[in-house]
Amino acid sequence: MISRIKSIVASVELRRLDKRRIDLAMAWAQRHPLATATYNLGNYLFLGMIKAGLVTMQLLGNIKRQLTHSDDTSEDGAAAAVETYPVRPIPAQPRVLLLAEDSIPQCFEYRVRQKLEMFHSLGWKAEWLPWSDVEGVRRAMHFFDVILLYRVPGFDAVLSILEYANSLNKLLIYDLDDLVFDRRQLEKKFSGNRGQLSHKVYRELLTGADLYRKAMALIPYCIVSTEPLREQVEKIDNVSGFVLPNGISALLNSGSSLIFADKDPGVVTIFYGSGTKTHDADFLLISPVLLELLSAHPEAKLVIAGPVRIDPGFEKLADQVSTIDLLEYRAYLEVLAYADINIAPLEPGLF
Repeated sequence: MISRIKSIVASVELRRLDKRRIDLAMAWAQRHPLATATYNLGNYLFLGMIKAGLVTMQLLGNIKRQLTHSDDTSEDGAAAAVETYPVRPIPAQPRVLLLAEDSIPQCFEYRVRQKLEMFHSLGWKAEWLPWSDVEGVRRAMHFFDVILLYRVPGFDAVLSILEYANSLNKLLIYDLDDLVFDRRQLEKKFSGNRGQLSHKVYRELLTGADLYRKAMALIPYCIVSTEPLREQVEKIDNVSGFVLPNGISALLNSGSSLIFADKDPGVVTIFYGSGTKTHDADFLLISPVLLELLSAHPEAKLVIAGPVRIDPGFEKLADQVSTIDLLEYRAYLEVLAYADINIAPLEPGLF
């Protein structure tokens, strides 16, 4: 996994143009009035290293837009920035800033916390911020070499961040672990049978797909969790995909060693966990087998965690079936560790 991250960074063709001093000047300039900042930054660049007048004008123009909080940033502007600014050289131990969606605990664990642990184990500086903290992100990105965006939707504020990051010549990499960016596939999966999804949530899911895709289309590199997902990502023009599977974090590893003194050796516990309301059809696949198994083996118990609709047939086996709400991640691992068998059925298809 570590070698994959290194190969992703190394695979980018980089132009030899070090603008770290420009970064520092930009960070300083954001805290001063426009006239003073532009004047001083111009002097700083002139006295320091600047020879390419065109690059200077482009950088000053971007600073002016940031200081005046211009709202004219658009998808076209962000796309133009990708073409305008080359990526700077990446040091042997790059500094990585993760911008993340943190509303789904298990996804945050797999795609954000695990990466932080991995980067730290390499001796790299790595931090994360919620993508919604737009001003915090703007300030922080000056001090990082690589910006990694996990499940970040392409709202206007985000497109502005992407344009700004490109003006600073930062290496941008997108990251995701689900086919949330393909409206057509989402419609195919949920339009006929939405399960627990309300019409409002369904529409938001489709809108989200368009927003994810808008952001992804502006970032040339994308890390995904599986090979089929990589194939789908590369259908987006000018996007190269790399597979970095979900791994095992220190927290997950610690949960595997839990021992329960009160566990009945005569009971076999089967566990199923659903992290969202989109897995009704998945659980339905295995429900007939579970009903048959529980009926034939009264010593077997089924524990279901999270939001999932259960076949009415399980009511007659109520003594063997327990349901619990979605848990905080550490508590979820404890329940999982208590089980003897963990099942994870999935419908055939891309999801």
